[in-house]
Amino acid sequence: MTVGKLKVVLALSVVVNLFALGALGGGAAMWIATSARHPLRAAGDTLPSADRVRFHQMFKAVAQQARPLQKSARENRRAAALLFVQPSFDESAVAQALSRARDADLAARTEVETALIGFAATLPQVERQALADSLSQGGGPLRQPKRVGGVRK
Repeated sequence: MTVGKLKVVLALSVVVNLFALGALGGGAAMWIATSARHPLRAAGDTLPSADRVRFHQMFKAVAQQARPLQKSARENRRAAALLFVQPSFDESAVAQALSRARDADLAARTEVETALIGFAATLPQVERQALADSLSQGGGPLRQPKRVGGVRK
C-alpha cells in the first residue's frame, strides 16, 4: 500500500471514529436529558400502583390541555424578545407581550394545580401526605422558598 492510500484510509478511519464518538455522546446527552423528569410527574411515583397510574393519566391529560397556553406564553415571550431589539424601542408593546406571556403561564399553572388538588382530594390522608412530601421537593408546587442569609426568598 502506498503512502497516499494509507493517508486516505487513516483519514476515513478518523472520520468514522469521530462520527461514532459523536453519536455516542449525543445519545448519552439525550438519555440524560430525558431521564430528568418533571417534579410533578416524579411526585406520583410515591403513590401505590393504581393511584400512580391515575396520577400519570391525570398529569398527561392536564399537560395536553395546557399545551395551547404554554404555546401562547412561548410565542409572546418570543414576540417580546423581537420587540426588545427593534431600532425604535416600544416599552408598551414589550410590556404587553410579556404580560400576555405571564398571564398564559399563570393560566397553565392554575390548570395543573387545580387538577392536582382534585386528584389529591380522592386520596386517603396517608397517600396525600406522601404526595405532599414529594411535591415539596425539587421544583414541586409545595416547595418552601430558599433561605438566603436567614431570610426566606
